[in-house]
Amino acid sequence: MTHNLEARDILSRLPLGVSRFLGYRRSNSLPSSPHPRYIIWFWSFVGAFGAIGLIQAVFERSPYFTQRHVPPIIGSFGASAILLFGPIGVPLAQPRSALGGHTIAAIIGVCITKLFDTMSSEKAHQYRWLSSCLATAISLVAMEMTGTVFPPAGATALIASSQEEVRAIGWYYIPVIMLSTVLMLAVALLVNNIQRQYPSFWFFPPSHGNPAVDVEKNGSTLQRITTNVSIVDEETVLEGGDTIQNLIVIHTDRIGLPRWMDIKPEEMQVIEGLQRRMREIPNA
Repeated sequence: MTHNLEARDILSRLPLGVSRFLGYRRSNSLPSSPHPRYIIWFWSFVGAFGAIGLIQAVFERSPYFTQRHVPPIIGSFGASAILLFGPIGVPLAQPRSALGGHTIAAIIGVCITKLFDTMSSEKAHQYRWLSSCLATAISLVAMEMTGTVFPPAGATALIASSQEEVRAIGWYYIPVIMLSTVLMLAVALLVNNIQRQYPSFWFFPPSHGNPAVDVEKNGSTLQRITTNVSIVDEETVLEGGDTIQNLIVIHTDRIGLPRWMDIKPEEMQVIEGLQRRMREIPNA
C-alpha cells in the first residue's frame, strides 16, 4: 500500500490535465454515475481500433522498420487489446503486467530460439516444437515469479520461436515488442480515461493488509491477491446486470470498494465489523 500512496502522491503533484490521463482522481471528487453498457462498448471499440491501427501505421510506414523487415504487427497484440480496452479494472490488465509480461516473454522467446539455432539447421527445424514449448512455459514461470502475468504474452514467447519472419529479425524482436506495448498503453491511457479510469494501479495492487482471499469479478475468480478488498468499477456487474460502481459491497469473505474511494483506517474497521457480524449469521 505504501508504494501505491507514493505513486498517488507523485501523480497528485502533476497538472490535472496530465494526471487524469495517468489514472489519478482527487480523493474528494464525486464519482460519476455508472456508465451505460453501450458507453463501455463504444470506448472499447475506439481504443482497440486506435491502438491496433497506430501500431500498424508505425511499423508499416516507417522506413526504419520496413528496411529491417519487421512485421506490421505481432499477433499477441490482438489479445492485448482485448484486455487493455475491455475489462480494464482487472489486475491482469494493468501497465505493470502488460509491459513486464511482454518484455519478459520476448527476451525468453528470443533466447530459447537462439539456443536451438546453435544446432544444425536440420536439427533446429526438427526440434522447433520443443523450443516453442520451452519458450512459452519458461515465460509463464518468469511472469509468475515477477508478478507480471499477462496472458497475451504467452503468444509473444511462442511467436518468437515459431514464426519465420520473427525468427529472422532475431534480437530486434525485443525492442519491437516493447515499443508496440508502449504504443498500446499510450492509447489505453488516453481512451480509457475519457469517461472511465485507468489504470487501477501502476505498480502494486491496493492492499489493506487483510488475509488473502479470491477476488471475483463478472462471476468468475480472476486472481488471488493479498487482500480481501477489491476495486469495484463499471466493469463489475451483478448477476442481474446492474453495475455497482458506487456501492460498498460486503460479503463474508471479501469487501468491494468503489475505485474512487480512499478508505480511512477507522472507516475500514467499521466495515470489517459489519463483515464479522455477517459471518455470525447462519447461511450469510
